[in-house]
Amino acid sequence: MTTALRRLVALVPALVPNPQAAEVLTTWLLASLRMELALLMADAVLNEEVAIGPKRLYALNSMLVRAAQDFGACASLMGLTRSTRPEPVFLAAEPVSAAYIKEQKELAELGIGDWFKAWA
Repeated sequence: MTTALRRLVALVPALVPNPQAAEVLTTWLLASLRMELALLMADAVLNEEVAIGPKRLYALNSMLVRAAQDFGACASLMGLTRSTRPEPVFLAAEPVSAAYIKEQKELAELGIGDWFKAWA
């Protein structure tokens, strides 16, 4: 992690007083950066600018899937996406259940691996 990124991550808890909300925001920011990095690398592979083997392709796919899951789950918790739940989720007001997190990860995972394999 670069110095600037470390400073940004360290600054989030000072700006967001709720520790759980600060953690979600930090996870969302880092997932966004990992997703962007993975997509840039995937673009270079798909355009045949870089050749990588199957193991590295699998690792790149795994990185993108994990980052997309984290990004989607955090975006949902922050109210940036539509929720499947009838009532809004306010991070500071209620704990997040493990079942809800599992459901969001499963939704985020649908088709991403297959899509990437189709283009690889």
